[in-house]
Amino acid sequence: MKLIVSIANKKYILTPDQYDAVMDVIADVPMYETQYHRAEGSVASYYTHHVFERIDTKQVASIEALSEGYYALAKLAGRPE
Repeated sequence: MKLIVSIANKKYILTPDQYDAVMDVIADVPMYETQYHRAEGSVASYYTHHVFERIDTKQVASIEALSEGYYALAKLAGRPE
């Protein structure tokens, strides 16, 4: 079985072992996030940048199962046009 893993709005095909390895690496690194703040009154809009330790490691990515048959079929189809 393969896994479809979504990270940062991109989908990747991983084996369960690859998934475990990726999650082990991601769980031990700090997160980076930007926040947009809208203009209010005389203050112009601006971004703030944040680096912080992850609190919950369970919601790093979404995951779906993909059977070997569907994987083979999708691989035959190749890149969409």
